[in-house]
Amino acid sequence: MAAVLYVDDEDENLRVFEASFGDHFPVLTAGSGEAALKVLDDRTQKVAVLLVDQRMPTMSGAELLERAKSLAPLVQRMVVTAYSDVTAVLEAVNRGEVSRYFIKPWSLDELRPALLEGIRVFELHTRLRQLETRLLQSERLAVLGQVSGAVAHELMAPLAYISQNVEALRRDWPAISAAAQSSPKVAQGSDLSAVID
Repeated sequence: MAAVLYVDDEDENLRVFEASFGDHFPVLTAGSGEAALKVLDDRTQKVAVLLVDQRMPTMSGAELLERAKSLAPLVQRMVVTAYSDVTAVLEAVNRGEVSRYFIKPWSLDELRPALLEGIRVFELHTRLRQLETRLLQSERLAVLGQVSGAVAHELMAPLAYISQNVEALRRDWPAISAAAQSSPKVAQGSDLSAVID
């Protein structure tokens, strides 16, 4: 199962989140936006959901989510905010960087199903992307098959002509050879082409 990456500059919040959700799905944590971007860029651990605190010292949650969107577009992006930060979060939601937002203090009963749904959506998007890739490959193979079939057809026509002539020559060779041997020109050392003419 892909992980949820929780980003908060307060260590206590990171520990509480990990303790609350670590039994339900893989949890990764980062203490800053920069650290979170490194986790997303590293790609050794598949991240399905990015949940960030809006208010952090060096990079706001909305800024992180905006950068994460270009870095990992399939990752479901969510934000946790204090009631006073709602305006910035709503702007991020309207720009399409956030699929869900939660008001602090978050409720386990509200957050857990949303995160599980985010993981499911991520996995569906990932599967869809894989199927699209396979479909494109199948279409390419179908086109390649059509082209190779046309080339084979073009090659088979001259080969069939040659094959028919070789078969006719094989069938008629005894008669041609006998006729050539009985010809006076062949007996005098002329080549066979002179007899045929």
